[in-house]
Amino acid sequence: LVAGSPSSPDAREGLEALAHECGVADRVKFDVRMLSRLEIASAVNHSIGSAYVPIDEDSVGYVTLEAFQASKPVITTSDSGSVLEIVRHGDTGLVCEPTPQSLGAAMSRMYEEPGLSEAMGRRAKGNLGELNLTWPDTIARLLS
Repeated sequence: LVAGSPSSPDAREGLEALAHECGVADRVKFDVRMLSRLEIASAVNHSIGSAYVPIDEDSVGYVTLEAFQASKPVITTSDSGSVLEIVRHGDTGLVCEPTPQSLGAAMSRMYEEPGLSEAMGRRAKGNLGELNLTWPDTIARLLS
């Protein structure tokens, strides 16, 4: 599932064309629009994991935190910055090279090894508490 706000009005068409060109259109669903919080939560909760590859944005991101809160591992790339402090390869997710082939291999591994994905997701959720990355902890820090 590729979901979320498009970067431009023609983003969906470009993504769909790329999926056809790469031969994966039959395995990719696009929901390129502003999603409600409920829709995001449902997508994350029903996933095997999430991918977070930051481009011109903060380097931890809501995607990572939402996935961890839902006990889902995260796939990210070795050049992703601060997210690498909480997405640890084989522990709370998978860290791969920033190439389409490497990202695809990581996605395949999560799909093919559901036990590993579930274990990484459980550790990811536990990691939120260990690092005080919960909303109550964040609010307490902001108010102190």
